[in-house]
Amino acid sequence: NEGASRLMKTDIKEKKNEIKETENRLIHREQSMDRRDEMFQKRESLLDEREEKLQDKVLKIQNDQAEVDKLKQEQINELAKISGLDKEKAKD
Repeated sequence: NEGASRLMKTDIKEKKNEIKETENRLIHREQSMDRRDEMFQKRESLLDEREEKLQDKVLKIQNDQAEVDKLKQEQINELAKISGLDKEKAKD
């Protein structure tokens, strides 16, 4: 009986150790996944920020181009008026 009791206690102790090791591995894995998730969230946030900045730059370039086109047309009109030529001849 005493031998069987010791064997049972040893077996229980080993099982508890195995469970504890498994828990520790799972905790470590969970922490690792949390860190990776946080890293990906930061990366996604940076990419969103970059995309927004690029969209702002594109909009500014489009606005600048529209202003350039408007000024060009105004100059063509002014030259046509000064020279007395129609718009097609003034463009040449």
